[in-house]
Amino acid sequence: MHAQVLFHGTVRAFERFRIPASGVHFGSLDQAAHVATMRLASLPIEEFSDLTPDASGFRGIIVMAEISYSNPKTVRDQLDEDGWAKAIRIAQAAGHDCLLYENAFEGRDRGQSAVVWNPAQIRILEARHNPTEDKAAA
Repeated sequence: MHAQVLFHGTVRAFERFRIPASGVHFGSLDQAAHVATMRLASLPIEEFSDLTPDASGFRGIIVMAEISYSNPKTVRDQLDEDGWAKAIRIAQAAGHDCLLYENAFEGRDRGQSAVVWNPAQIRILEARHNPTEDKAAA
């Protein structure tokens, strides 16, 4: 079993992941911050205004999680939810438990991202990871 610490960007706090047909995507801290920022930008102003900013003013949420998998499949970026749902169905049928892909769209740098679809594969380490605390500790 391989375990990897990755990040997930969102705009709403939660205690456990709800798994959509397109899986749950994890990547680098920069990728997660980009995803959270894009989701914030799509919110109606009333909803955005109701979100509480952190000390740096960021209103998004970065979840730090440990992702476990034993039989990943490397794929190209599927670009949309339907493509990811189809890729997951094909991977599951072949016995894979994770999709790995080169993420060229979220974040400033290319990097590998992971998609999982079984909640047992996700262990939340920090439900509200604060990257500014990482810099202060360094």
